[in-house]
Amino acid sequence: MIVCGIAKEKYIGIDVEKTNRNYLDVMDVVFCEREIKLVLDQIKSTDKKEMFFRIWTRKEAVLKAKGTGFYTPPVSISVPENSGIIKGGDFLYNSFLLDPDYIVSVSLKCSKNKKYTFSIKEILLKELIDLYKTLS
Repeated sequence: MIVCGIAKEKYIGIDVEKTNRNYLDVMDVVFCEREIKLVLDQIKSTDKKEMFFRIWTRKEAVLKAKGTGFYTPPVSISVPENSGIIKGGDFLYNSFLLDPDYIVSVSLKCSKNKKYTFSIKEILLKELIDLYKTLS
């Protein structure tokens, strides 16, 4: 699986995670107390898992967009947890399930007063290479 983001903006980050691993072990290292509470307050285990991975993938996506990676401790940043396209600070976030086992989050640094859209398209690798050639 390849996930690719194409944007006119300079700062974009994407994270993809397989959601079938145990996540509770790392929460206290990468989440602040408010985020841990948000996950644990979910009643159904599927909702807990979805909330954890939405927050986690958004954190990774914005760290990639900023270009700092884990030089910035994930616990030190906060991302919006609501579903849908959400603005948080200077960034726009969107998260979606590729299938029941994978979640993708995109973070895009956004300009004020500009409208943004996200679209998902499944394409062949050859089409991606051809698209890259036209943009180069």
